[in-house]
Amino acid sequence: MGATLRELQPSWAGADPSEPSFRDDPYPALNQLREAHPVNLTPVGTYRVTRFEDVKNVFKEANTSMTLANGESPNFHPADERGSFREFVLNLDDGEHLRLRKLLYKSFNNRVVRRVEVEALDIVEGRLQNALNQGGMDLIDDLAHLVPSQIVCRIMGVPDEDREIFSQWTAARTNAFFAKFLPEDVIASLVRAGNEAARSSTTCTKCCGSTAVREPVAPAAWTCRHL
Repeated sequence: MGATLRELQPSWAGADPSEPSFRDDPYPALNQLREAHPVNLTPVGTYRVTRFEDVKNVFKEANTSMTLANGESPNFHPADERGSFREFVLNLDDGEHLRLRKLLYKSFNNRVVRRVEVEALDIVEGRLQNALNQGGMDLIDDLAHLVPSQIVCRIMGVPDEDREIFSQWTAARTNAFFAKFLPEDVIASLVRAGNEAARSSTTCTKCCGSTAVREPVAPAAWTCRHL
């Protein structure tokens, strides 16, 4: 990796997530970061590792964890104190992560994928036909985001009419993993979305302990489908 961690000086190295230019088009800055500073110690105390081989070595060889020794995540915002989110599968290590991952696999394995394959093809064909009729499409919004979102919602039992709010909550809560790198307006929106989702959710204890949303948040209750 070049310089040892002790030699690194805190810097955004030209890739400051709070800069409007970075938010509009981050790729030139990220490319420069990867070329010039493949291991970057940021001013907020976290490291960014951008080269594939280095990332692979971190996952395979380094004694790393998703959390600090006291169980806190270094990237979480102080206002984000809901315990359930701190126990999210992507924020856990070792045994607890594997336990939840095995439960998730039951609902997202090859058998389930085959079951929804025809449905996915219908959705994609519909989006492509719509693009032909309108003379174009936004590849990210109209295909890359929409298709997986629809499939996941159908697997989880989220009605199509609630997909948009489901996607908004999911995006906002995912941002919580990088809260220290986000502008204050984005932090405020993710905390607000998390509070709304927390007030509107209950736990499905019948099968896998995952979160399901109950009325009156949506016209129809969201249920956890035990597949």
